[in-house]
Amino acid sequence: MMKKILVISLISLSIFAQNQDKKDPFKNKGFFNITKFTHYLVNSANLDYFEPNVGIERINVKTSQSNGNGLQTINGYFFNPHFSVGVGIGLERFNSPNANTFPLFVDARYYLEDDYNSFYGFANAGGLLKIDKSFNSGMLISAGIGYKFFINSKKTIGLTTDVGYYHRSIKVPFINNPVESDLIMNGFMFSIGAIF
Repeated sequence: MMKKILVISLISLSIFAQNQDKKDPFKNKGFFNITKFTHYLVNSANLDYFEPNVGIERINVKTSQSNGNGLQTINGYFFNPHFSVGVGIGLERFNSPNANTFPLFVDARYYLEDDYNSFYGFANAGGLLKIDKSFNSGMLISAGIGYKFFINSKKTIGLTTDVGYYHRSIKVPFINNPVESDLIMNGFMFSIGAIF
């Protein structure tokens, strides 16, 4: 299953890269792809579970060793040089508490300048798909600011870097309880990627 997902992602990346309008030197027109690596710092984590005859109970989870990493690819379209909307997929791994997630989300961005270098704001919202038993389902939201820039003299290699705040609500099994519990995590995220 993972091989199929990776193949689909690579095919999507190549199609969108080939369809990119070559007349737009700033990469702020038409279809685009952003492929990025993200590191997550977990500031707070809580486990909400159902206790018979009591209701929903909340346990604070220690976060001193908590972090995560993710790889996402976003395929989108610029409706004008300042505003784009895309669909993203990815793979994420959180540690202490442990969870594997497969996010599918909508990505909206607003660029301040139609230029090689520009600050932007972004917002993401979507779900965490359970593609097999090793992945957890749930939902996600995140928002932040970033910077797009080109690193070579011909302006052909574009990079993005951003920082933001995220929220994850991840379904996890709870010991001796048939009802799935919610692992709720919040924290900061840092990303670096390439724009095609």
